[in-house]
Amino acid sequence: GYPDQALSYSKRISEEIKKAGDAYIEVIALTNSCYLHQFCRNRQAVEDRAATVLTLASEKQFPVFGTTARIFRQWALGSERGGSNEIDSVLAGLADIRATGSKEDLCYFHALGAEILLDAGRIESALELVATAIREAELTGELWYLAELHRLQGRLCIASSPRRTEESLREFELSLQIARDQKARLWELRAATSLYQLCPDAGAGR
Repeated sequence: GYPDQALSYSKRISEEIKKAGDAYIEVIALTNSCYLHQFCRNRQAVEDRAATVLTLASEKQFPVFGTTARIFRQWALGSERGGSNEIDSVLAGLADIRATGSKEDLCYFHALGAEILLDAGRIESALELVATAIREAELTGELWYLAELHRLQGRLCIASSPRRTEESLREFELSLQIARDQKARLWELRAATSLYQLCPDAGAGR
């Protein structure tokens, strides 16, 4: 719940690691910084760090980091600067991660993929990806991003059809409850904001 402090700490740690000259540790630190800036919706910062990770991953042959960096980069670019080929590359990257059998943060990257698809107007594909992410989160117990997944599903419901307002409202309310149960203040604020924007009467008392 303290993003400014987290960003300051991340910047200090990244600078110290870069001085040490260990490329693998630097890639890890930069990737972690991508997470943090994405949480804060700092697209330019994510783009800059992802570009550096892509360069290092290519030079030092760290393919997994290259895959996640491409997803971060496309999220940062958004639909205005990312073409269909880049979006398809992200989806292929998600398939590559699944193929390794790794489940760590897969739900989170599915969520980023869904946001990318949402920006591109591919709503049904985004809904399918979020539904898959929610199922995997519940199966694996990796629930730290579950509140955001439900909030994203709410956004997608209303984007797909104005007739899905009630469904969207339920998703935002569920997101808010999960965030509160987890004491995740940032997710709680976002869920409450989405709820209020959709239905001011519902969100005003939360």
